[in-house]
This record gives sequence, C-alpha cells and structure tokens, in this order.
Amino acid sequence: MIYFTYTEMACRCGCGTLELEPGFGPGLDGLRGEYGWPLPATSVCRCPDWNWHENGHENSLHLTKNKLWKVKTCAADVRRPGPDRLAVLVRVALARGFSVGIHDDFVHLDWRTKALDRPAKLFTYR
Repeated sequence: MIYFTYTEMACRCGCGTLELEPGFGPGLDGLRGEYGWPLPATSVCRCPDWNWHENGHENSLHLTKNKLWKVKTCAADVRRPGPDRLAVLVRVALARGFSVGIHDDFVHLDWRTKALDRPAKLFTYR
C-alpha cells in the first residue's frame, strides 16, 4: 500500500486484524492516486465484534470474514471531503468500479463490482 497505513486499514477494536479481498488494497491505492488528495481512512477492516460495536450491517463488506458473501474486507470509509473534492472523488471512484455511499461525515467506498460481481451503486445514508 502506498497511501494507507496498516493502522488505518486494520480493525480498530485492538485485535489488529487486516484481511483484504485480493486486489482491494491496490484498487484503493489506485483510486487515491488518481483522486490526487488525501483520503484519511476512518473504517476499513472490522472483526465481527467491532462491526457490531459500529452498528455495521451483519453482512457488511467491512467484515474481515463475510459469512454471506464469502469475501474478506472490500470496503473502506474515508473522511468526507468538501463539496468540490467530493464531486471529484465520486466521479473517480465510480469510474474505477467502486460503489459510493455518501454520509454527512464519511464516504463509503466498496468493491461489490469486483468482489461480488454486483453492479456499482451511488447512495446516501438517510
């Protein structure tokens, strides 16, 4: 990984688990490189206990071992940039095959297109 640290990517409960779906780390790095500005990660890998703590969906793509989809982590939440940079992030992420979820405080980026062979989505948290 070029732009992200182990600490940013690993589970934040203290277990330190870092298990990414093959290709997701380089894909996230490529997105960050093309985007051109920092993307501070706020949540990437989550063990089941931390996912519960974070009120994550039971089949969250942040999970290090997803029982439904049988994949490792293929989602990252990053700090939400200002409006101009947000528009660039959304455009670049969608063009690179990421799904994008926009929250007031963060942007969710996941790889359902590659890991699950599902169509990309653009959504908001409301």
